[in-house]
Amino acid sequence: MAKTKPYLRANFIPTNTSAFRDVESVYPDLLAAKYINLRDSIKTYSIAIITSVEENRSDIISKKYYGTEELWWIICQFNGVVNPLEDLYVGLEIKIPKYQELIIYLQNSVNKTNSRIGTITVI
Repeated sequence: MAKTKPYLRANFIPTNTSAFRDVESVYPDLLAAKYINLRDSIKTYSIAIITSVEENRSDIISKKYYGTEELWWIICQFNGVVNPLEDLYVGLEIKIPKYQELIIYLQNSVNKTNSRIGTITVI
């Protein structure tokens, strides 16, 4: 039996269907992501400095602080990192959200939609 991964980033991004030139496609609606208010919602965090081992490796940072690589996207989202393969450099000071507060936030986000931005996108 496969282990479920409830905190994968994709689980918090709704998808939309679009018909463009008579071709129907499904795409993720990042502006309606349920974690978009993450930085405003979690107030407790610790400070970490990126080491040479952690450089450009949000998965290693996630494993170090949360015990799983699965929450790499939280580190990026919380710190405004757009490209984790280039923006996490040695000496960078980052914020690591407190694990318990993070889990509560994610559990409460599962059945909610983003309140700041509409969830309907038309292409």
